[in-house]
Amino acid sequence: MYELWILLVLLVLVLWSLRTKPVIFDNPVINQVDNLYHATLAPHLVQSHGFIEQIVAQLAVTDCSAGDSDTLCYEVTDAQLHYLLAVSLRAGLLYFQVISPASVREANYRVLREYADQVLIHHPVRCPGVFGAVLAQGVEAVAVRLNIVCLKLYELDDCAMRIVK
Repeated sequence: MYELWILLVLLVLVLWSLRTKPVIFDNPVINQVDNLYHATLAPHLVQSHGFIEQIVAQLAVTDCSAGDSDTLCYEVTDAQLHYLLAVSLRAGLLYFQVISPASVREANYRVLREYADQVLIHHPVRCPGVFGAVLAQGVEAVAVRLNIVCLKLYELDDCAMRIVK
C-alpha cells in the first residue's frame, strides 16, 4: 500500500515538473533613462545596447504622445550577435526587450511575445495610436544605417512566420 502512495507522489512530481513554464531570465540587465526608454536585456546580449541607443536617437525627434503602440518583434543579426528584439511605446516611454532566439526558429515570435508581455504587464496599451508605423520605420532606418539585418516577426494562425523585406 505504501509503495502505491510513493509511486503516486512520484508520478505527480514528475508531471508537475514537466508542465510548461514561462520564459524567465535569471538576471536581466535593465537600462533606463527617465522619460525616454526602458530596456530589459539578457545578460549575454548587453552589446545590443548600441543598436537600442541608435533607435532612441532616431525617434527622439518624434512626438511620442500620439498614443501607445503594439509590441513590434524583430529577429536581429549583426556581425557579432543574433538576438530577438521587442519594441513598444507605452505612455510616451519606449520599451525594449532583448533575448536569445528560441531553440526552434518557428517559436521565436511566441517566445519573444511572452517575454515582452511579462515585462510590460503593468504597462498595458491604454491609448492605441498610429505610432506603430513610425516606430517600425525608425527601427528599420537604424538597421539599414548600421548594416544590421532586422527581420520583423509576425504571428499567423498560432505559428510564427518571418517576412523578409
